[in-house]
Amino acid sequence: MLSKYFSRPAFYILFAVFATMYYFSMLCAIAQDDGTTANKPALDLVADVFYLFQFPIAVIASKLISDHPAVTIIGSALNLALYSLLTTLLIGYVTKRKGK
Repeated sequence: MLSKYFSRPAFYILFAVFATMYYFSMLCAIAQDDGTTANKPALDLVADVFYLFQFPIAVIASKLISDHPAVTIIGSALNLALYSLLTTLLIGYVTKRKGK
């Protein structure tokens, strides 16, 4: 049922977009922690988005992530895949529904 709303190219494009946003927000979060953002509200907002990107895997596996930093990369990829999948399905649902 969900496969009729899924588009593989859209999934890959959204994954790349979310990965780019994740990387940029991670850099802003590091700069915010170091205190080098000079209290710029836009960079602080982007830095706060980084913590949104870490949900839900960082919450579920926080102990495992702190013990094994390599799990952070896998968890981030799973989060990005989850967000890409949900966004792809939502876009597919809305466009199919609009076409009726």
